[in-house]
Amino acid sequence: SPMHRGSNQWDNPDWVAEQIEIPADLDGDGANDIVQAHKRLDYTGKMGHRIDGNIAGPLSQDVTFFASTVWRKEPAALLNANLTTPRNTLNTGKLTFSASPSLKLRAGGIYNSSQ
Repeated sequence: SPMHRGSNQWDNPDWVAEQIEIPADLDGDGANDIVQAHKRLDYTGKMGHRIDGNIAGPLSQDVTFFASTVWRKEPAALLNANLTTPRNTLNTGKLTFSASPSLKLRAGGIYNSSQ
């Protein structure tokens, strides 16, 4: 990344082999763990996806509906252990009631979900 350009020393075996102690017990032995400090991750070829869908139509002579959803998963924008973003959805809905030719009542909503 531009933020780390010039700071990485991948040609230096001592820097690549450097280890640090983290305050976590990942292996279950009851003590903090020693992990590799620098790990090269390949961010190339990580594809994103976006799917849009909607449906609309009549529920009765006086009531119509509209529903839409957007699902997306994208490559991580910044250096991250997760190479892609979590699943994200954005959903919208609308109901329209035609009380008369000159009066319509509408109700709508938005629901967003991120994992």
